[in-house]
Amino acid sequence: MNKLNKSYNDPLKGGNSKGAHGVLKTLDDEFDNLLKGNSIKFEKRVENARDINSMSAEDLTVELLIDGQIIKRIEVKYCTNCVDEKTIIKQFIERDLYNATNINQIKWKVYGQDFTKSDLQTILSSADGKKALEGLGVDKVKQLLPKDEFLTNQNFVQRILENLERKEVFNLIFK
Repeated sequence: MNKLNKSYNDPLKGGNSKGAHGVLKTLDDEFDNLLKGNSIKFEKRVENARDINSMSAEDLTVELLIDGQIIKRIEVKYCTNCVDEKTIIKQFIERDLYNATNINQIKWKVYGQDFTKSDLQTILSSADGKKALEGLGVDKVKQLLPKDEFLTNQNFVQRILENLERKEVFNLIFK
């Protein structure tokens, strides 16, 4: 941890408190970008697509003062094998995509696991992945992909799949 000038035990090397350490590492890695926001919120409670009566938590939310617009929703994973189908469906699709107004708002920091574009493609293309994407609805997908001129009511699941599988979009979110 360079910019925060703190030391900590790496939980991937025998420490504990993985989540807290992942958030601290993200703060250090993204320090300059995070300072552009007017506020940083930890564990912000938000709705999700599964059940609007239940809430999910975003690890880090960076907001701009202008109209309270959220500029980044950051999910932190500090583990060796925790980004799996269940996590992508519940947190990435049903929480992050559901709450974002623009795909550029979402950032995942994954430490300790080599989560690849191929891994994401496999999950999104599964029956459960497609069902979760379908659950977002065409209006949400149009909001997330406003420049996709080929998106229709009939192909919105395929269009968001294709967009999320593009290298530049994957890298924007997961690298």
